Amino acid sequence: MLNSDIDSILYTPASRIRAFLRIARERGIDLDDFFAQVGQSEAQLLDPNLRVPRDQAVRFTKLFVKLIDDPELGLHLAERFELGDVDLFGYLVRHCRDTLEALEQLVRYSRLLGDSIECRMERRAGRVEIHIELAGGRRMSAVVVDYFVGALAFVTRALTQNKINPLQVHLARPRPARPERYENFFQAPVKYQTEECCLVYSERDALIPFANSDPRLREILEERADTLISELPPRTDLLDQIRSHISSRLELGEPTVREAARAFGMSERTIRRRLCDAGISFRQLLDEVRREKALRLADERVANVTDLALRSGFSNATAFARAFRRWTGMTPGQYLRRNPGKKAKPHSF
Repeated sequence: MLNSDIDSILYTPASRIRAFLRIARERGIDLDDFFAQVGQSEAQLLDPNLRVPRDQAVRFTKLFVKLIDDPELGLHLAERFELGDVDLFGYLVRHCRDTLEALEQLVRYSRLLGDSIECRMERRAGRVEIHIELAGGRRMSAVVVDYFVGALAFVTRALTQNKINPLQVHLARPRPARPERYENFFQAPVKYQTEECCLVYSERDALIPFANSDPRLREILEERADTLISELPPRTDLLDQIRSHISSRLELGEPTVREAARAFGMSERTIRRRLCDAGISFRQLLDEVRREKALRLADERVANVTDLALRSGFSNATAFARAFRRWTGMTPGQYLRRNPGKKAKPHSF
């Protein structure tokens, strides 16, 4: 784990774990071993004030995915999501005027769900788009994509008494075995393997009033949310900004520390020092981002070896093959040929 002064990405387990526990108990799964492995009691995990490092949250999620072993787990979780699962933020959303205001609150208060989620909203041509991704250009696993985006669509539908469905859904995950299940769930066309997750609504539908909203209570909850946000430690996300910069530049060739320094208005020396303080060099960070992108593209079978090399920022296939063997112990061709009909498990949560 990198030093917290640079990489301060923290997750709130309670925001995702309640639905996991609910579905596990529905299926009669013994959770004693799970709690023993994570080293936390149920009460500790459900504490809304608990914020844990990314690697610990990833471990929680991987253990649950392995425990339940269901390729459509994310959608099942979304169907069982309750607004109370996300504590104060859930009650705040319940008392918004409409979907548009609820999405604005998601952008404004996403840190209540943890430091990892980055949301932005765009309004154009009579449409409202909410874009969702992980900080630093990281990729969400298929389960987390389905759960987060599915829960958001599920909640807005419920609060409008089934009067709103998205126009389009973009999911940053491989195409599932049963895409019709997803179209039935979202009641909308679904695109897969997108760069980020996105729900698109018509602006008219986004203004359909929520049932039982209370404007005065919403104001009180906003004040409390503002207080909680102000009490959180500052998020110093330079490392994730550099990760995002590297990720966005890969297909243009190998990113350099000079380019990063220019992009962030710093000297090369300052960039190197800040990364050194975090226990990582620019070269190591570049290698990490390249690895994540190359393995994702290979797992999703969306590129041949030459394309993999170029899209991962390598100028030639030979250098890429050397790096790929170092990452996986296999050549790119061997990796692509293994179990060709089966997608590999995601690398990030």
